[in-house]
Amino acid sequence: MKEERAIQKAGTASEANLDKRALLAQHLAQQPQSRRTFDKFMKVLEVIGLALVAGHLAWAIYVSINWSVPERIAAVWFAFPVSIAALLILIGLHGAGVRAFFPIIVPSSSFPFVTGSKAVGMGLGFVAVLLVVGAFWGAFAWGMWTTNWAILEPLTHIIALVVGVGAVVAVVSDLYKRFFRSR
Repeated sequence: MKEERAIQKAGTASEANLDKRALLAQHLAQQPQSRRTFDKFMKVLEVIGLALVAGHLAWAIYVSINWSVPERIAAVWFAFPVSIAALLILIGLHGAGVRAFFPIIVPSSSFPFVTGSKAVGMGLGFVAVLLVVGAFWGAFAWGMWTTNWAILEPLTHIIALVVGVGAVVAVVSDLYKRFFRSR
């Protein structure tokens, strides 16, 4: 019985992705040529961004295996989220530019497909959040690379606060689900 449900969910997810792809293709077909050209240009930039993420990962693995200065190893790994944030910023700009968010269809994603001004707002909001996240991890990597404790100390306090609040929220959420949803 559980296997049937899993197969049904998998079929539903793949069908939803096909629907999203069709919606995106239909949306882009109705757009002016300049917006379709922007879509193609952003896809190329996103592939370059993905290559940079892969290159950064390879560099981080090389630095880790080479076992240079431990602070440098940590700095390279702390800079890895910055490269991912840069790629995701491109995706957010892509969505805002083509007025369709998410502009790429991720397999088995539960993200809604939105068009119009709401998509522009979602794309720019996505970019704003990622700029903050990228700046945070970039500052953390820079502080670690230069061993600057004036930068690292407040950032570690922020991480401790976020992890602590996240743990409390996760526990409370789990308790709520166990006690109130079971009835």
